[in-house]
Amino acid sequence: MNKTITETKRNYYKTKLNACKDYKENWKLINELLLNNASKTTVINELIADEKKIVGDENIANEFNRFFSCIGIQI
Repeated sequence: MNKTITETKRNYYKTKLNACKDYKENWKLINELLLNNASKTTVINELIADEKKIVGDENIANEFNRFFSCIGIQI
């Protein structure tokens, strides 16, 4: 099933790319294809660290900084 979907998408974009009349249309199609495959942004509203609930963008960022700055020493 996945192989069929992949082949269908490949053929669809190949046909559209061949139908493009100029470089501008080519790049528009390429960007459309890349944006469809781009990873989605995940929003973190809360974080549990050391059995404490952490909320707020700045507090979460600080907790990630603390974790990643100490992980090398712990390993």
